[in-house]
Amino acid sequence: LRGVVAQTLCKRQDSEGRIAAFEVLVVTTSVSALIREAKTHMLPSVIQTGRNYGMQTFADELTRFASKGIISPEEAYIKAVDKSEIETKFSLAGISLDFKKKAAEEARQRGLRRAQDILEQIKQAYEQNPKSPETQMTYAWVLATSPYEEIRNGKLALKLAEQASRAFRDKEPEYLVTLAAAHAEEGAFKRAVEMVRRASDIYMQRGDAVKAASLGSRITLYEKGNAYRDE
Repeated sequence: LRGVVAQTLCKRQDSEGRIAAFEVLVVTTSVSALIREAKTHMLPSVIQTGRNYGMQTFADELTRFASKGIISPEEAYIKAVDKSEIETKFSLAGISLDFKKKAAEEARQRGLRRAQDILEQIKQAYEQNPKSPETQMTYAWVLATSPYEEIRNGKLALKLAEQASRAFRDKEPEYLVTLAAAHAEEGAFKRAVEMVRRASDIYMQRGDAVKAASLGSRITLYEKGNAYRDE
């Protein structure tokens, strides 16, 4: 083995078509030793320090392409294998990472639209059968635990969760967990912990130690004063 060359194709911004970015590893004495000793995790560091031998990482070439305007910084970032490395090289080259904020916001908006569509479906099902405990619980869960502030409504979630749990005399653990989430969303964390502990006890009484144990992290979350988010 004399060397390894890997490539990735990038969309050009200076013209039509694509351009190949290469990562190059030259097998030196130190590289051979690392391979022989199964320390391949150290090879990226060797490549970064082996420019005199003609070595380069993807981040090296991608940063160079972005600096020259051949490809966009966003394209370079997407194609980079080691995001941390290319962020460092971008910083040294004076290349802005603002596109990351834009991409994150666009992704958030897409997720929000999907969540709103799902909420609308649940809301319609609830309006068709408002006395159904299952529908009440599903609706309450989304309103209490959605990662999107635009969707959450703790007050309504608590009302629905109380109605749903009351239908089973507060003896169904799944409903108690939803009720706990609604309490937490409203800031009543002690009450939330109480509900989860009660749900855990019921699971234990039913011989389901696994589900009971799985609620431990939820109790810790509420004890720290944090609401649950169904990411």
